[in-house]
Amino acid sequence: MIERAVLFTGLVRNEDKFLDFLNLFEKSSLENRPPIYFSTWVGEVAKYPAISEKLKNLGAVILEQKQPDLVLPGHVLHQVAALDFALSIIGRDVFVYKSRPDFVDFGTYKSFMALEPIPVLEKYFEEIAPTNKIHVLGFFAAHPYYINDITYCGVARDLLRITDLPFTAMSRYHRVAPEQLIWGGSAMGRVRIFDRYFRSNTGLIFDDETKVRANIEILKKSACYVYALAAYFMILDAHFAALHLVSDSDVEFLKEISLDDLLWGRVDNPSIVVHPTAYTNSVRRVGLVKNILAGEFKNSPFGERFLEAIDVLQSAERASDYLTDEIENSALAYGDAVKEIGIHGSKAICRRQEKLILEGAGPGWNQQQTGTPLTEKLEGEVNYLRRVNNDLQERLRKASL
Repeated sequence: MIERAVLFTGLVRNEDKFLDFLNLFEKSSLENRPPIYFSTWVGEVAKYPAISEKLKNLGAVILEQKQPDLVLPGHVLHQVAALDFALSIIGRDVFVYKSRPDFVDFGTYKSFMALEPIPVLEKYFEEIAPTNKIHVLGFFAAHPYYINDITYCGVARDLLRITDLPFTAMSRYHRVAPEQLIWGGSAMGRVRIFDRYFRSNTGLIFDDETKVRANIEILKKSACYVYALAAYFMILDAHFAALHLVSDSDVEFLKEISLDDLLWGRVDNPSIVVHPTAYTNSVRRVGLVKNILAGEFKNSPFGERFLEAIDVLQSAERASDYLTDEIENSALAYGDAVKEIGIHGSKAICRRQEKLILEGAGPGWNQQQTGTPLTEKLEGEVNYLRRVNNDLQERLRKASL
């Protein structure tokens, strides 16, 4: 039987939620209960005496280190540091459930306990393939590598790949989300299509539906985007699996929607959830990826181009190296097109007269600042309200099912 472990990283943030999980965990079967590891920062556990006592009673391993001085977008370096420290202690062959104290869910943990590692059978992107699939909760369909990075599980040796984050990704791709850096940081520079896509990527656009819709129309015409999307779905199918134990038998609804609808439209199915301010869809059933790759959706010009790109990449001698002049030129054209609608992309290579110029936002990192007690308190309250809002949205979504 495979060895398992439960890992929490980062700050406590929500004491009650963490304690609720730990109490349920304590009541679960002692015989099958895996060890708990908590990788955090010096002094964090001491702030919460009740949690400290509960973790002690459960025999949890507390891993503390000083916070990094460098702050990357979404505290990616902090995430990587906490994860790397823990995985180096847990052991490379252990099947690990990873979450955060403020997002942990006992039902998801029970799903993990029923899972087994799934070997990866990769044909097309062997250079970036893990040994076993990583189980995730969901992903944004239209944005390559925008995959839930809070709760997931996998064999430690495969999760360690997340910590292999090239520093050049920080300086080369400026509009990528933290999730995209976590899951795709190493692939961005090793898969040529991703390199070109993420150089001009705009990221999610919030609270401006007009610009979102204009950007979608530009994306649909971009050869670079359609090939990046095709590579993304191929990798989702080969390298990832579902964490939730849900049935993937209900796929008939896909035949009633186009690929365009799946990515950006309003779909009447609980598996497809539209982001309320970014107007793009997240997919909660990873198993649907296989059906999408098989073209089991309503026909559309964009969907046809997507399936053609799948065929080309699957037929390529080396998919990671595949790149054409059309893809190169469309990446350059995309950077210019989005500027015309008032959007700035990543640090894209742009043609200006006789020169090639690297344009875009500057690096998104800064030095860690030590706040005053008041600013730290206010920041904590803002984060708490954000989590309450997320919890309420999730409850409303479940109530509507």
